[in-house]
Amino acid sequence: MRRTDDRTREIQVERDPAGSSVELKIAASAGNDPGIVHLSREDARRLAALILYHAARLDGPQVNWQLPHPDLARRSA
Repeated sequence: MRRTDDRTREIQVERDPAGSSVELKIAASAGNDPGIVHLSREDARRLAALILYHAARLDGPQVNWQLPHPDLARRSA
């Protein structure tokens, strides 16, 4: 499928037209062109494994949650 929906910020994954790599298309925000990334077969598999790994970790307990950077704790709205 080659349709990008700018309202939902959809990410599409498909083979590139030449069939030599995996193509990621990330919908554009207002005024920007869509982002397109070409990955080799090995890189696409690594990315899929990383996504699955981190998604599985979301199911675990959040007991040791910390701010990503200590300076964020000092900022106020």
